Amino acid sequence: MESADLDNRLDWRSLYRVAGVAAFVSAALIFVAGAVFMTWPPPGFEPTAANTREWFAFFEAHRLAGIFNLDLVMVVDSVLAVPLFLALFLALRRVSPSWVTLGLAAALVGTAGYFAINPAFSMLTLSDQYAVAANEAERAAALAAGQTALAIYKGTGFDLYILLVSTGGAILSAAMLRSKLFGKVAGSCGVLANVLNPGMFLPVVGFAIGFIALLPLVVWYVLVGRALLTLGREGTAGSRTTGRVTQEVVSPTAPTRSFVHSSQVGPAR
Repeated sequence: MESADLDNRLDWRSLYRVAGVAAFVSAALIFVAGAVFMTWPPPGFEPTAANTREWFAFFEAHRLAGIFNLDLVMVVDSVLAVPLFLALFLALRRVSPSWVTLGLAAALVGTAGYFAINPAFSMLTLSDQYAVAANEAERAAALAAGQTALAIYKGTGFDLYILLVSTGGAILSAAMLRSKLFGKVAGSCGVLANVLNPGMFLPVVGFAIGFIALLPLVVWYVLVGRALLTLGREGTAGSRTTGRVTQEVVSPTAPTRSFVHSSQVGPAR
């Protein structure tokens, strides 16, 4: 009882407000990334010598667009995802503590792993080295390092990032289906986006699936952001506050498992 009373006295409103703003910023970044992608289409992501040279030339001509097309948006989105996932855990923890905790753990581990593999600034630096190389040996070294950076990005780390964040996002979104704080539309959009997201790995149709996943993801961000900002004004989920009453529905059972790159909860490659 003492721990429950202490939990009700804690003020999480600042976290809810930060997470709500983060959700809206993430939604807006999807459109920014899409606009950059359409205006300056990037080279291929396969770690070949030809693609690496094209990336170096692309960075020389469009430095900022090059960083965006190597998923700068996903780096920013991963930073924003930290307060967002934490706030969702706090808001949903009474729906199903075990499953929501697993969802948070998967999402945060996947998000942390992404920072180590994103090649945007590494490729920018290598493109500068390639451009000023004094001889063929230095150019070959920069080219080999660029291929390695692309290979790492196309490898296990990125696959695990997508799978872990999508799994975490699906679990948290499934919990929303049983929460009055978020509603079934937000939960359904989150589940759909996260189930579709790993489809980007499929040959031929992967790009289309990744793009389609962005549509429910944008809706999810907006609805979740609105709900979290409301919690930020009213108080902690599960407690009664002055004015309008916000009360979470508590259930002892786990939610049913029903996020071109996409995150997350995040944009798609």
